[in-house]
Amino acid sequence: MMNGKKCLLISPVAENNFGGGIGLNKSRILLTELFRDNLYCVDFRMGVLSNVQKLRWTLQGYTVGLTRSVKTEALAVMAREAPDYVFINSSNYGLLAKAIKKRYPGCKIVTFFHNVEIKYSYDVVRRLKKIGNVLSFFAFAYNEWMAIRYSDTIIALSERDSALLRKIYKRSADFLVPVTFDDKLDYNKLTERRDQKPRGIFAGSLFFPNEYGVRWFVQHVAPHVNAEILIIGKGFETLKNDLECDNVKVIGTVEDVSEYFYRADFVIAPIFEGSGMKLKTAEALMYGKTIFGTTEAFSGYALDFDRVGGLCNTAREFIDKINGYPYPQRRFNEESRKIYEQNYSMEHSRHLFRMIFEKI
Repeated sequence: MMNGKKCLLISPVAENNFGGGIGLNKSRILLTELFRDNLYCVDFRMGVLSNVQKLRWTLQGYTVGLTRSVKTEALAVMAREAPDYVFINSSNYGLLAKAIKKRYPGCKIVTFFHNVEIKYSYDVVRRLKKIGNVLSFFAFAYNEWMAIRYSDTIIALSERDSALLRKIYKRSADFLVPVTFDDKLDYNKLTERRDQKPRGIFAGSLFFPNEYGVRWFVQHVAPHVNAEILIIGKGFETLKNDLECDNVKVIGTVEDVSEYFYRADFVIAPIFEGSGMKLKTAEALMYGKTIFGTTEAFSGYALDFDRVGGLCNTAREFIDKINGYPYPQRRFNEESRKIYEQNYSMEHSRHLFRMIFEKI
């Protein structure tokens, strides 16, 4: 508890509890525990605007669901409640940081950079080459710069992201809070392998870094490994005809991914682009899975690659690691689980949030 201190949380509402939604929900849960009845929230949804509305607001510098009415509501709460802190749950909303700091210079603004958005949006533009993405890039760049300029405290996920902020904006993160994942492991559901061929899964929704990585893996790695591979995640069912082959099966959208983790010997993470930390890696650690992933997939994680699985950046490395790994009969990697408990559990984030607000 923060001894009577007040906090305003400004955040998009997570429509689900996977991917980026996990990070958004984590901040909300931890702030609720810290401030209880002294937490005030201005929420808005990201996916309710028409294309015309999105274009209109993007041209005015607003991003990802933010509109003038959200800004007006936030300023009204500031006037009514006079919070000590404002927690902005993404660097996409620097325009709000600027508006609040200009009117209430004594309030401490904390912004959580879940990504280095200018890098992510640049990658989107480079891959998709659509005019709408170009306009969004400039809106993201403006908002992230405003977040850098008007935030008193910046939180990032990893040292890599902090270094990238320093390189681009000449300012590092003040604190690092790595991704965390709710503990959902049920030891009673752990399974044993009943056949000789191991089973691997990819778990992640369909967007361009995941699609590129899965397509690359299916083309260059899957034909050469003695393993069954399942592709799980929202949207991937639309690529069933493109991706399925002798040892690759596309499951796509599922209501509960846990059963696939329990029945998997390993997780693949062929991710070559992005920023931030990959939640799919934390999820695999939580389930105690062996992980074969790229440098990008493991970025920000403190672990011994060989003990949790293997670092693989080429097709040959994936093939050799998957075919040569000594899979235990029980589908559980104790080293992965231990790393999760020490560094990427909700309890660890709870400790970090408490420490941050005590220091600022």
